[in-house]
Amino acid sequence: MDIEIHTPIRAACLRPADEGWERPRGAEVQEVVRRTGLSGRAVGRALGLSEHGGRQVRRWVSEDAPIAYTAWAVLCDMVGLGRIWQSPDTEGDGASELPLTEQTVNAAMTWWGTLTESERSAWLERAEVDKTPTRAWVAYQHAARSAALRD
Repeated sequence: MDIEIHTPIRAACLRPADEGWERPRGAEVQEVVRRTGLSGRAVGRALGLSEHGGRQVRRWVSEDAPIAYTAWAVLCDMVGLGRIWQSPDTEGDGASELPLTEQTVNAAMTWWGTLTESERSAWLERAEVDKTPTRAWVAYQHAARSAALRD
């Protein structure tokens, strides 16, 4: 029997930067990274970090380095915690905020191509459970459709 423990994310970590945002603790970063279903290295790639992005993610988790607000905000969006950079009164429905352009689909395909087979499987598993209309979800849908059409 497996027991899964989830770390709660403090509300202060889910605010816009100029509205009292508090930097997440290492355990909160680890929880959000876990929710992506990706390895630390893949999270680093998704955030556009260098080839040593996995090391940087480990440094955030161990609290050896602070996570930048922008990286945290993108991770929160990826896992469906919302677009924390927006005030609640400006938040949209999510799906309509990412235009479906050739550039969007190409970016999604590039990202999808960087994932290992196990990382892709994790995203496919997530697709069956969480259909939150985040940018990452919309990008995933386009990448998966395009990949399926190519196969």
